[in-house]
Amino acid sequence: MKCSQCQKEGHRSDNKKFHPVETVPTIETAQSYTPNSSIVDMKHVMSSERLAQQKEFIDRKLETCKQFNKYGLTLVDENFVIISSLMGELRNSVLSFFQGGMYSVKKCEHCGTESSKPLERAHSKGMPRDKVALSALNRIRPDETVSIKQSCFIRAFIEEHTRHPLWILCKDCHKKYDA
Repeated sequence: MKCSQCQKEGHRSDNKKFHPVETVPTIETAQSYTPNSSIVDMKHVMSSERLAQQKEFIDRKLETCKQFNKYGLTLVDENFVIISSLMGELRNSVLSFFQGGMYSVKKCEHCGTESSKPLERAHSKGMPRDKVALSALNRIRPDETVSIKQSCFIRAFIEEHTRHPLWILCKDCHKKYDA
C-alpha cells in the first residue's frame, strides 16, 4: 500500500508525527557548521568531525553503561503507541546518558556562552526525538506484532544518536532553534 503523504511503498502514514524523513543529517551527509552563524542554519548540519566525536562517545559509553538494566518491561503495542508512551523516559535517557566527556563542557555549541547552569540537549529539526525513536524501533523491530524488551528499545534509541546530531545549547538558543 502506498503512503498517502509521499506515495512510497512500505511504510505507514496514519500518524503524520511519525512519518519517515527522507533526508536526515547523518555522519555520511554532515556539512560544516560555523558557530555564531544564524541559529536557523544549524537545523540540519553538524560537522562530520563533531558527529564522529558523538559516535565515539556513545560507542565507548555503551560498553560499560548499566543504565539500561533498570528497564524490565516487555513492549507489545504498535510503534507509535510505544513511542508516545515513553517520550518522557526517552528524554530522561538522553539527559542521563549524554553526560561527562565531551558533554561536560559548559558552553553552548551555538553562541559559545559559558554557563554554570545545565545546558539542554536539542535534537536536530530534521530528526527530532520521536523520529529518532521510530528509526530505532524500525531497525530492531520491523514487525510490529513482535514484542520487545524496553531495555533493548532504549539502548537502540541511544545508539541511533551515532547517526543523528544532538546539540548542546543554552536555553535561549534552544528556544530560538525550536521556534
